[in-house]
Amino acid sequence: SMKLEQAINLGYQRLCTFEVSGGGFDWYGRAPANVLLSAYGILELSDMNRVYPIDLGIVERAKAWLAGKQQENGSWHEEHLPYSLGVTSADLMVTAYVAWALAESGDKSPMTDKALAIVERELRDGVDTYTLALAANALLARDPNHPAGRACLDKLLAAAKEEDQSLHWEKVGQTMYYGGGAAGDVELTALAALALARIP
Repeated sequence: SMKLEQAINLGYQRLCTFEVSGGGFDWYGRAPANVLLSAYGILELSDMNRVYPIDLGIVERAKAWLAGKQQENGSWHEEHLPYSLGVTSADLMVTAYVAWALAESGDKSPMTDKALAIVERELRDGVDTYTLALAANALLARDPNHPAGRACLDKLLAAAKEEDQSLHWEKVGQTMYYGGGAAGDVELTALAALALARIP
């Protein structure tokens, strides 16, 4: 037990080194912070806080940094994305991810409300399964019975590939974290599974 706690503490201390001065996170802990990694940090540390005490100030600083980067319409834009994601859906994808992180952390501020509203408003036919999975997690993190979130789940299930009595999803192109091929499929399948697990 002591060895495990020490490992968790060392991992936590290492994660903190990726915080950028002024709030938010970057791949190497150097300014400027990265929108996606700041959301990832909020997700990871909020989750960790359920089993290990952390300094919540680091989460609040990341939220404040993201608030300063939120666009007037409620969305976020990430400049450093794989080219294969395309510009038409990238902002919706990024916004859904940030909204998920904020909602998962329990944030009920107008920033999160505005983000969730634009995610719901921008969902349309033709949205790729990766974005659908992120949107489902965001909307259902706030409300497990959210109608638009449930609609995302229906579309995800319709797009699933069935093989050997199991389901998986296939990602075309790269993910936000540059995962492609089998790695991209695993990431998408994990996101879909997390969303489906939210069904009460």
